[in-house]
Amino acid sequence: MVEQMDLLPNQVLLLIVRNDESVLDSKTPWICAQCYQCGTICPREVDITKIMEALRSLKLRKNVDYVRMDMMSKDLPTIAMVCAARKYTG
Repeated sequence: MVEQMDLLPNQVLLLIVRNDESVLDSKTPWICAQCYQCGTICPREVDITKIMEALRSLKLRKNVDYVRMDMMSKDLPTIAMVCAARKYTG
C-alpha cells in the first residue's frame, strides 16, 4: 500500500517527532492496511500500526470523517462495509 501513500511511514514518524500537525492531514493513516510489514522491518521496533490508528483517532475526534458511510456503494460486500465502519467512523 506504500505506493498509494502521500507520506512514507518513516516520514510520518519524522513529522510526529518534529511536532508537525500537518501529518493529520495526510492520507497515509487512512491508507495504512495495518499489515505490520513496516513494523517488522523497523530497526527500532516501533509499532507503526498503532501510531497510524492513533492518527486516525485524533482526526476523528475533531469530527472529520474521511469516509461518509451514506456515500458508500450498496453493492460492496458486507464485510467491506463493516470494516469501513469500524476503521473510519470511530
